Formats: sequence, structure tokens, C-alpha cells
Amino acid sequence: MKGYTWERFVEELKGDKAQPAIIKLFSNPSILGHSFMKQDQKAKGEIDPEIITKLTSTLLSSHPHLIKTLKIAQKDLLTVLAEDQIWDDPFEEPKVTPWREAGIMSNCYIAVILQTCQMLKMDWKTVESLCGHLANLEEDVLMDLESKIFAMESGYIRMILKLFQSIISIRIKESSGYIKPLVRQAIKFVKILNEANKRYRGPLQLEDFYNQTASDGSIDLNKHYFIWVCTMEEPKKWLNQFTLCSYPFLLDTRAKKKIIEYDAFITQSRYFEQSVRLSYFSMIPPNPYLVLCVRRSHILEDSVLQLTSRKVDLKKTMRVVFYGEEGVDAGGVTKEFFHLIIKELLNPDRGLFIWDETHKCHWFPRKRVSSRWEYSVAGAIIGLAIYNRVVLDVRFPYAMYAHLLGYKQTLSDLRKSFPETYKGLHTLLTMHEDVKNLGLTFEVTTTGIGEDSKDIPLIPGGENIVVTSENRKRYVEIYADWVLNKSVEASVIAFRKGFYDVCGEMGETKASVFRLLAPQELQRLICGSETIDFANLEPSVRYVGFDTLTSNATGKREQKESGSADVHPVIKNFWKLYGTLTYIQKKKLLAFITGSDRIPIGGVKDLNMVIQSGGENVLNLPSAHTCFHTLILPNYKTYELLKTKLFIAIEHSQGFGLQ
Repeated sequence: MKGYTWERFVEELKGDKAQPAIIKLFSNPSILGHSFMKQDQKAKGEIDPEIITKLTSTLLSSHPHLIKTLKIAQKDLLTVLAEDQIWDDPFEEPKVTPWREAGIMSNCYIAVILQTCQMLKMDWKTVESLCGHLANLEEDVLMDLESKIFAMESGYIRMILKLFQSIISIRIKESSGYIKPLVRQAIKFVKILNEANKRYRGPLQLEDFYNQTASDGSIDLNKHYFIWVCTMEEPKKWLNQFTLCSYPFLLDTRAKKKIIEYDAFITQSRYFEQSVRLSYFSMIPPNPYLVLCVRRSHILEDSVLQLTSRKVDLKKTMRVVFYGEEGVDAGGVTKEFFHLIIKELLNPDRGLFIWDETHKCHWFPRKRVSSRWEYSVAGAIIGLAIYNRVVLDVRFPYAMYAHLLGYKQTLSDLRKSFPETYKGLHTLLTMHEDVKNLGLTFEVTTTGIGEDSKDIPLIPGGENIVVTSENRKRYVEIYADWVLNKSVEASVIAFRKGFYDVCGEMGETKASVFRLLAPQELQRLICGSETIDFANLEPSVRYVGFDTLTSNATGKREQKESGSADVHPVIKNFWKLYGTLTYIQKKKLLAFITGSDRIPIGGVKDLNMVIQSGGENVLNLPSAHTCFHTLILPNYKTYELLKTKLFIAIEHSQGFGLQ
């Protein structure tokens, strides 16, 4: 049987031997495994994806009538491979006994069936039955399977992931959001792929694991989050409770953002209730908000003083008052506050952060003398922005977000944060010349703020240890650790503490909602979308007070499409002008209307922007309710007048009123 080859199988497909050939090939794991192995890799059990492709293309082109036979044979083999599969109740977890055929042969079979299922669009019952078997593989067998899958080309790996994602999506839709046991088995295997992709540094990206059906609102994620928190805090009591939050890689950043907003709402509501209870004893009226009263000229000093003295209020909804200015903060003033204070925190004269021109990002100085409480306040500002739904214009490296989530950075992470530094170290590792000739030692040169450069040993006595071809790997690892961790350790600890003073739960981070995030997702949450899809802004805008509103047959007011012939002339001129703006001018317009030149994760459609008629007084400049993303546009009669007035407004406005 082990001599049965692909060539022999192709020969038997001819004439009346075709159907028996299919049954022979797919009726025994041993035959199947050897038939699809690479000829020079039989000892290792490595399969050849090209042979599987040949099989499927041959069946599809020359023998389509045999596909049904193949499906039946695969179903029969699944039955053979398991001693038994008992279904006591369709809503209970399936009980599957261990495999009869374990090890290399069965894994070859799994790898084959995963690909043929996808390429020949096998029925879901076959794939779901396979899910049950996969969930019961022992660890050593599972590791063997992972190695076979990630030895394939990236296209095949994506094909396998797509197969299981399809099962998850289709079954969730069919069950109206309920996650049945077999879907849970498919999810668990996707988790296996996710973890193996990290270990093998596979080709799959973070976004490849997102499941849109799980993320788009088909499932009550708030309920899943509640169960997840309970299982984290009381694991014994909530044992065997299934929650998608245990598989966060399935949820896209937008879905996680909604969970974080739900968590913020619950937290802020709880702290409001707490302040109400305390007011009964203190006779002081409860304040549901964290109110900051600041001067523009001393915004950082005023903020630091108030935030450090009111830590118990950090989890409340935030409101800002600028001294000497009118305006009730419904969100717009808060946005402006964050814009100004972030600008001040990043001011190089303050020395809290330095600008890395090579990598275009802000990072901690290698040596910092000032008090750590400044970094604690900076971290709290970032946390407050998240909990108050404000996106920030900051440019931190990947390492910053990884540190906030508690990841220790290694050499492989250096590439994501400081690619040019990584490139230099990689060159050192791969160069053929004698490294000793470079004259390097185990020390690094650093410059403190306002100080001369200084050599710091990376290890005790490092100034006397020469870097050679033999010890260069150790040098590179220690150097990367110094850049990412040790040189900024004190600053990172203080920054992270301030962040979790706001985002943690009473000092406990065990069940923190931010554990659901990957560093890249935390970056998107803080900074919003990196690119702004301005082309999609016009279709998403709503109009109020213009002639675009008419009544339909039922008497209900409807809005006509903005591109229709009877759109108000000022709207036509506005979009005509918008089309001539540069990218920078469009960002200024966005900041004028919304209070920020950044957009949420979901893109411009999530801004829910409104253009409202400002009446017939054309002497007025355009204005905006930044709290509600509303542009107030007077009915200017000409294109040139609109252009002049709008440019004056967006170029010279600051705060509530022109400065």
C-alpha cells in the first residue's frame, strides 16, 4: 500500500478504474498520506500541496462526476478514523473518542482534506465532522499537524483559514448569533492556527483572522464580555462558559472599540452611583463628571495639578472649561483640550519625549532626570482620551503600545518599532567579515537632555568586552533589549501606571478590557485611522435646513441624494470647493468641523457629519458645533464668496470664537 503513488492513481483514473481508484486512495490514511507526500520528504511526512492541486484540477476538468464519490469516501474515512462519535443533545458539546490512526499518517490526511474541502467546496457536514476530530488531537500530534500546514505556501494556509472562517460565519448567521458546539470547535482550531502562525512567523496578518460575522453585530458582544470578566475573576464558578472574548483575534478593532465603550459606560455609571451614595454622608451634591478648569497658557500645569489631586474621579466622564471662554462642553471643548495638551506633552522643550527623525515617531529619552509623575500624567491623558472617545494625533512606535499591554519587547519586535536600527543589527549578524575589526564593545553611547554623550556598559565590564563573530548574537539581543526595555524602563512603568489609573479596574488589570487588544489595535484605538478616506465623506453627510428635504407620499420628510439635480446651490458649491482642496486643507476642514483632524476606526462614515443651513445672513462666517460634527453654512450666493468665507473660518479659528 505504501508504494501507491500519485502517478499510479492518475493512471487508474482512466476508464472503469476511476471510481475504485478514488475509493482506494481515500479509504485508508496510510495510502492517502504516502500518496501525497513529497518524494524526498517521506521520512518527515511533509505533504506536497501541488499534488493536491493536481488532484482537484484533474477531477474538476476531466472527472467531475467523481467528486461525489470523493466526498462519500472522505466521509467514510472520518468514520473509520474515530472509534465513535456520540451526540446526546445537539446543543451539547460533542463527545469524540481518540483517533485510531494517530501521528504522521492521520495528519497528512487532515492536511489533504483541509485543502480538498476548500478547493472542491465540500459539504459543511464533512468539515464539521473534521472539526470534532481536530479538537481532540493530543498535543504532540497537533504540533505535527501545525508543522505540515505552515510548511505549505501562504496561499494554501490562507485557504485553510478561509475554510474554517466560512464555517463560523455561516453557522452563526443560521443560528441568529448563537454559537453552537461545532462552531466552537472551528473557533478553537482557528485559535490553533493563530498561535502557530506566531510561532512559525507565518504569512497570516492580524486582519486575516478577523471574522466579519462575529464582529458586525450579529452577536451580543456585551454579553460575551460580561461572561469573560466573570470567568477571569471567578474561573471555578464560570467553568466551561464559552465567550468570544476568549478568542479576541476573531473580532476586528471596531468591534473591540464597542466593547471598550461598553466597559467605559459601565465603569463611569458605577462611579457616578458611588458619588451619589457618598453625597448622602458628605452633604455635597454629586458630580457625575471629571471637570477640569484650565488656562490655555498653562494647560499642562493646570491639568497636572487637578489630575494628580483627583485620582478617584479619573474614571468619570470628562468635561473641560477654559478660563475666560464661553461654551458648554458637549464633547467639542474636550476634543480641543486633548489636541492642545498632547501638543504640549510632545513639546521637545519639556523633554518628556524626543522626536526620532529617522523613524518619524516620539519616544522616551534614553536618560530622564525629571520626576516620574510627569509620565504618569501623560499615561493618564492617553487613557482619558480613550475613555472619552477622542482620537489623538500622536506618533508613537509599536513598542509603546506593546508596553502598555504588558508585552516585553525582543529583537524581533525591534523591526516593527525602529526598522533602521534593526537593519543595522541584522547586518551585523549576517556579515561575513570579521566583526572584531569594527571595534565594537558591549556598551552604548547615549546623550541625556542638555548633557554630553556618555558610554554606558550593556553588561558589567562591557566596555572591555569586544564584539566578535562568536558573541555578536548575544550583543545584538542585549542591545535590542536595552533600546526597547532597559533604557526606558522607569519611564515606561510610570507611563503605564498612569494609563491604568484610568483604564484599569480599581488597580487590577487582570480582567482589563485592554487584554482583548493587540498592540496594533491599541494604536488604532488611540490614533484612529492612519489614512483618511476623504472620497467617501460626501456620501455619508446628512443635510439639515436645505431644499434637499422633501415630503414623500406618506408625509414623512426624506432627504434627497446629495448628487441630485435640485440640491441647494450652496451645497453644490461646497463640494465643488472641497474637490479642489489639498490633503492638508481637507484635514484642517475636518478639524474645524469635528475638533480633530483624525477620524474614528470605522472611517469618515462613523463621523455622522452634518451640514446645516446657516440662513441668509451671508456676512457671517461658517461655524461649527464640533460636539455634534455639524458645519453651519450660510446660504452664500456665489462660489467665490463661499470660498473666501470658508477659508477665513478654517485658517483662523481656535476655541469658541475667532482669535
